Amino acid sequence: MPKLKNVLFHLLIISLLVGFLIAIRFKPITQTFELDYDEGLNLIKTLLYSQGFSLYTQIWSDQPPLFTVLLSQWFSLFGQSVFAARFLSVLFSALLLWCFYQIIRRELGIVPALVATVLLFNSWLYIRLSICVMIGLPSLSLAMLSIYFLTLYKEHFSKYFLVFSGGLLALSLQTKLFTIFLIPLMLFSLLDFSFKQIQQKKIWFYSLVLWLSTLTFIYIIIGFHINSFLILTNSYNLT
Repeated sequence: MPKLKNVLFHLLIISLLVGFLIAIRFKPITQTFELDYDEGLNLIKTLLYSQGFSLYTQIWSDQPPLFTVLLSQWFSLFGQSVFAARFLSVLFSALLLWCFYQIIRRELGIVPALVATVLLFNSWLYIRLSICVMIGLPSLSLAMLSIYFLTLYKEHFSKYFLVFSGGLLALSLQTKLFTIFLIPLMLFSLLDFSFKQIQQKKIWFYSLVLWLSTLTFIYIIIGFHINSFLILTNSYNLT
């Protein structure tokens, strides 16, 4: 029960963040025709994909497929509307803010976490990007959740947290590849933590192998399932 209450509490916090974002930007979310040029591209790709056209063969795209597939499933549940798509972006934004706060709170404490989260929320273009149908923020949200599970792994030394972290970063890369720069940073973090476990007779490379294996396996499985490796062909044809 304490764990269930804890989960419900964090879900409540995320819900409040979603409500706050919608409240302060309700008119742009519901009334603005286009907040960014990429919104139209993402919505058109998703609409075509929902109608049965294939990504990278019948639909040109120079980006990984996960957001298009996810948004298509989202439309099937809540209807094809710009508001529904922007609401999904708001959910990702709330998830990013929550993970960002939790990571800093566990490392530095509550006050630094609150200050950092407020600064992030008020940073240039953050609120605007939070309501746009674009792939950058969802990719960062998944990457931030991956880092959060890596933080939990360091606290509890559970292989499940390590698997979740690797899998989520793979999902982030299949949303937008620019989070690839996090891989060496997270590996260095794991390596530093693993070296500290040598005195406890734990195999130092175990965490690295498991994390990298999960990341690679999930990324390849999604790539073959949705033919996202054809993205190289699309980019070449564009030039």
